[in-house]
Amino acid sequence: MTRKTILTLLIASLLLISLAACSSQTSSTPSMSGNPPSGTQPAGAPPSGEGAPAEAAATEVATAEATAAPTATSTPQQPTATATPVTFESTVITSIMCQTGPGEDYAGYDYLKQGESLLTLARDAETNYFLIEAPNKAGTTCWVWKNYVTVEGNSYTLPIATETASH
Repeated sequence: MTRKTILTLLIASLLLISLAACSSQTSSTPSMSGNPPSGTQPAGAPPSGEGAPAEAAATEVATAEATAAPTATSTPQQPTATATPVTFESTVITSIMCQTGPGEDYAGYDYLKQGESLLTLARDAETNYFLIEAPNKAGTTCWVWKNYVTVEGNSYTLPIATETASH
């Protein structure tokens, strides 16, 4: 046989052996989904008395002897859940008046300039209007139509305002 033929056969043999090793490894590996076989202990469970090595029992005794007597400890307090209000920054697309309520029937309240940043606090039930902090009247709010602002976040996660009129 020529050198080229021997080399080709050698490479083909190595490739077949590699594929066979990979396929036998994956087929014999048990699936991790589903329930474990009966009689199998859960991970982290202490070994049962049957067939447990003597070293495990000796380690348990040594650990129990080495452990100090328990002392009184205070019970940790559960953290109190505090609701973090969802708010988003918004940018005015077109200069407009914000209104005292969500709709055309409400009076104008504050002037919003194009490019101005706003804090969006809530929305109406249909997500057509947003309740914002009035930029020129500290401590007050007003409503703006959704088509005149860009909200920097998912506006549907804003709380729905319970009061519709601001003033």
